[in-house]
Formats: sequence, structure tokens, C-alpha cells
Amino acid sequence: MKKKTIKQLVLIAICFCILLGYQLWDRIRTDTVAPVIQFNDQIPEYSVTANESELLAGITAKDNVDADVSDTLVLESIQMVDPDKRIVSVGIAAFDKSGNVAKAQRQICYIDYVRPRFQLSKPLIFSANSVIDVTKVIAATDVIDGDISNHIRSTIISEGSLTVVGTHDVEFRITNSLGDVVKMTLPVETVNASLFEAKLTLTDYLIYMDVGDSFNPKSYLDTYTLTSTETSLKNGLPNGYSLEIVGSVDTQVPGVYSVDYKVFYTNPNSTAATPKVYTGYSKLIVVVEG
Repeated sequence: MKKKTIKQLVLIAICFCILLGYQLWDRIRTDTVAPVIQFNDQIPEYSVTANESELLAGITAKDNVDADVSDTLVLESIQMVDPDKRIVSVGIAAFDKSGNVAKAQRQICYIDYVRPRFQLSKPLIFSANSVIDVTKVIAATDVIDGDISNHIRSTIISEGSLTVVGTHDVEFRITNSLGDVVKMTLPVETVNASLFEAKLTLTDYLIYMDVGDSFNPKSYLDTYTLTSTETSLKNGLPNGYSLEIVGSVDTQVPGVYSVDYKVFYTNPNSTAATPKVYTGYSKLIVVVEG
């Protein structure tokens, strides 16, 4: 009986050793090594229109079991690293037949990348007795995502409500799909409704310039409208009109500048001792980049 028990214990021990050995062999036999992704350390240059195949060109993936698995390479992410130098980080992944996944990050340069830009359809001038919604007149475009106006966020950073007559600083913020965040503080002006009887339009209300560019404020004059009569100002001021421009732009210094335009029209047919003067008012934002 005792010998039988010993034999059973020995048999159990042998089975256990066999099982343990098989598990160890199976573990050794099973591929647990991920592929190796290889690429040149230099930062390559691409256009923002480059597709996935172009961005993966020249990158290889080698596996210790499956050899070349470059055909499994995929782009996982593209994130902004340095918007001023146009450097982005590209996330790359590859996998082998055993399901082992390799991941790597590579920096590239988007040679034609331009940071998201704001646009204004009207000047940032509002009547005190109106519903003031600054998001109705501002838009944003991006070379990667196109129209991203619906992502604009605004915050009043000066004291007081926009309904109060005066100039208020408002910060506008936009983020594109690369994670590039652009913030710009612009002056939003609230005026009395009866202050300006005429309507003055400009060809643009927000422009971007490079350092060193020339700036001619008069070239942005467009039309002057009084009691439904529109007068073109593109070729200069007609008789009876005068212009006042407040604000200067130093194109040698990067920054955000505000230029105010006031066009006066003196009615020659007025019977009053002093002819009535009608005033049109508008505002141009100039962003000098550098």
C-alpha cells in the first residue's frame, strides 16, 4: 500500500514536471517580440496635403519571426510640436502575425503649414441697444481642417459687459486637429446707436501681414452709404468727404494693431447755418506676423 502511494506521488510529480516543461516550451515557442520600426533620424519635409502613403514612404518594419512587415505600417496620430518651425510628431504603428504591436514617433516638417487664422465679416463695432454676439462676425480657417469657425471660443478679459459703451478686450481662441492653439485679443467697441448716421465699409476688417510689408490704410476704404445712397471710396474721397484715421501700424514689430476710420460727409444742401455732418465709422485689425 505504501509502495503504491509512493508510485502515485512519483507519477504525479512526473506529470507536473511534464506540464511545467510544456508550458515553458510553449512560452518559448510563442512569438512575444514586437517588430522594429526603422526610419531616418533626419526630419523630412512634406506638404500639408501629403497622404498617409507619402508620410510612410521610406519607413520599414522588421520582425524577428515574420521578417518584413512594412505593409502593416499605419499612421496613428499627427500632433503639433512647434508651430513656428512647422514641426509635427507622427505616431506610427506596425504589427506581426502574432499580434505584437510596435509603435514609434517621428518628427516631420510641414513646409507649407500656416497656423489657423481668424476672419471678420464686419468690424468689431456694435450698437449698445442691440444683441451683441461677437461670434456672428468672426470666422476661422485652417490649412488642415478648412472652416473651423464652429470651434471658436471667446472670453471677455476686460471689466464690464459688452453692452456698456466703450472698448472691451475679448480673447478669441481656436484649436485645429493638430492641437495647434491660436489665441488673439481684439478690441470690441460698443457705441451709441445714434452716434454714426452713415455706414462705412472696408474691403477687409482683419488682415495678416509679414514683417516689413508696406501698409496703406486708405487702400482698404470701400463704400460710404447714407440714406440708401452708396458712394464708392475705392478711388479716393469725392468732394464733400473727409477722412480721419486713428491708430498706427508698425510693420517692423509683430503684433495686433487696431486702426479706426471715420469718414465725414458735409451736406452742401443743408439750410442750417452750419451744414450737417454725417459720420461713418469702421475698424480694421492688422496682424503683423514675424
